[in-house]
Parts: sequence; C-alpha cells; structure tokens
Amino acid sequence: MPKQNEWSVWAVLFANLFVLTAGVLSAVIFVLRIAHQATPSYPDALGLGAVWALFLSSLWMALTRPRRTP
Repeated sequence: MPKQNEWSVWAVLFANLFVLTAGVLSAVIFVLRIAHQATPSYPDALGLGAVWALFLSSLWMALTRPRRTP
C-alpha cells in the first residue's frame, strides 16, 4: 500500500497533467482563432493565462514543498 506522501505526489502529477492538457487545448483554440482571422476574445486570453498560471503555481508548490525524512 502506498504511503501518504506517494498518494500526494501522484495526485499532484495527475492534477498537473489535467491542467496542462486544458492549457494546451486552450492554446490550440487560441491559435486556431488567429489562423482563421477571428479576433481572440478577452475571455480566451484570460482563460489561457489562468490555466497556465494554475499549472505553474501547482508545479512550483509540488517541487518546493519541504520533504520529510523518515
């Protein structure tokens, strides 16, 4: 059975994967709108920035959290 620390690491990894996927999809939609000469709306840019900020902040917290030594 995994320890509590292993569960939290896996939870952070899967959450970051989900957020990264959402960020990539929103970036693709953003670029496709520009390619089709449609002006990207303010919510598109805001959502794209929010998704990437969430991903980077959660990754930063996961990498810099204090480690417990057994």
